[in-house]
Amino acid sequence: MRPFSAILFLLLLSFLWALGHTMDWTGRNHHDLAPKVVAPAPTPTPTTKFVRGTDLRLINFNGKSLIGDHEQFEFAAGTKTPKGMSAANHKFLDQVATYLKANPKANIKLTGKYLRNEKNTSIQDNMGIARAAAIRDLLKKRGIATNRVELAGQVVKDMPTNEPVSFNILKAAEAPVAKKKTSFEDMDFYFPTNSDQFTPSQQLVNWANQAKQYFAENPGKTLYLTGHTDSDGNPTYNRDLGMRRARAVSTYLSNLGIKAKINVDSKGDTQPVASNGTAAGKRQNRRVNARIN
Repeated sequence: MRPFSAILFLLLLSFLWALGHTMDWTGRNHHDLAPKVVAPAPTPTPTTKFVRGTDLRLINFNGKSLIGDHEQFEFAAGTKTPKGMSAANHKFLDQVATYLKANPKANIKLTGKYLRNEKNTSIQDNMGIARAAAIRDLLKKRGIATNRVELAGQVVKDMPTNEPVSFNILKAAEAPVAKKKTSFEDMDFYFPTNSDQFTPSQQLVNWANQAKQYFAENPGKTLYLTGHTDSDGNPTYNRDLGMRRARAVSTYLSNLGIKAKINVDSKGDTQPVASNGTAAGKRQNRRVNARIN
């Protein structure tokens, strides 16, 4: 090889060597086939029930613990009855009932906790009162009269950090517990497709019985029943179907013994509460709404 060619060859090798190292520095050589992808951390699953602690107590009106350090009750989100009651839960209720029987002038306040956005599946004003009522019924089975138990509800931000139901003895001056007037909540009665026939669920039966008591306590109130339909059919037919549905609910409530002026009306398919584009939405729109004004 001629000296000049050898020099060119050496220069070419030096250039290739430098080029390879430069690519290594910039991260562009062939060893880096693909960038590393770091998987995102899993999103923690939100807690949907009360965590069962061991700090449940019966508190006197001056803050003194009369019965202490028992296992909390547990409620699943959206439910009003205690879930999986333990022997410790039953023991606590037994001790509370024993205390109340030994102190016949003492009354108790049960405060149920609930989330602000928690769906109310009861006939009570909120799920907190419904949970307190469930505990009251357990005390009733132990011989405690319901007129010795006051019910209350309290909104909490986070279920796991709060006791689901608190137990507090009332001052003697606060007893006897005043009878709470029956409240009235709007209710929807649902119907099958193209039908004015309905079968009341147990929840509707409970509501109807409560409504009967409400109107007995509040004579002169008017009950408004408004029928609605989904978007199937023409507007004229749907308005007639909504009216037939409203009249069917009126007949059912009247036969139950509700003594009130009942006004029936129909909006047909003009006031949907859900999309008519899905079967689930249509089910929600086929309804009669009951309210007072």
